[in-house]
Amino acid sequence: MGITIHYDFKHKGDSKSAFVKLETVRKNILKLQKNHKYIVQVVSPIFMLKYDKENYVSPNVLKMPRQIQRTYNWAKIQYCPRERFIDNKYIETPQEEIKKHRGFVFLIYTDSGSEPTNIGLISKDNKHWFGSAFTKTQYATDFLRCHITIIRILDICKAVGILSKVLDEAQYWESRNLRLLAKNINESTAFISSVIGKIEETKEFDGEKIDTIEAPINKCKNFMRIGRF
Repeated sequence: MGITIHYDFKHKGDSKSAFVKLETVRKNILKLQKNHKYIVQVVSPIFMLKYDKENYVSPNVLKMPRQIQRTYNWAKIQYCPRERFIDNKYIETPQEEIKKHRGFVFLIYTDSGSEPTNIGLISKDNKHWFGSAFTKTQYATDFLRCHITIIRILDICKAVGILSKVLDEAQYWESRNLRLLAKNINESTAFISSVIGKIEETKEFDGEKIDTIEAPINKCKNFMRIGRF
C-alpha cells in the first residue's frame, strides 16, 4: 500500500541487441550520480535471468553483497512471465513455457526507504523481449528526489527505446506537475495513516486480535507542501 510506479519494457532483436540496450540505459543512469537533483546510490552490473531451473542464480550475483543477491531474487520474481493477458483475461503461463524464457536485468538503489528499481528484458524466442516491474516510493526518506529520480530513469529507458508503458500512481510521469505529485503523496500518506490508526485503535485486523503493528508509515510519513511550488 502506497505510491508506486509500474513500468513495462519491450524490444525486438537478438540477445546481443537486448543486452546493448540495457547497457546503454545503465551507463546513462550512472551519469545521474553526478547530479545532486537525483538520488542514485548503487547501479549493479547486468545479470542473466533464467527460468529453466527454479533456483537459478547468475554466477556474477554470487560475488555481490547479500543485499544485491536478495534484490536479484526479487527481480527474478518480478520478471517471471507467470501470466499472459489474452482477450482481456489473465491466463496463467504453463511451467514448461516459463522455463523457455531467459534474459537480463540490472538493479538500481535510489533512496533509503524506497524499493529498488529493476530494469530488465526477457524472451522466449530470442527475438521478442519484454518485462514488467514496479517500485514503491511511498516510504523514501527523500520522497521528492527519489520519485523524480525514478521518473528520470524511465525517461532514459524511453529515449533508448525499450519503454512501453508507465503507470505512476502519483501521476507525475504524465503530468510533470509537482503540485499534482504533492497532492497525491499527501492523500496517500493521510489515507494509510488513517487505516493504520484505526487498526491500532481497535486492536483488530481481519477479524483477529493484535497487540502491535509494525508499519512503514509509522516510520516515514511523507508530506509535501503544495504551496511552495
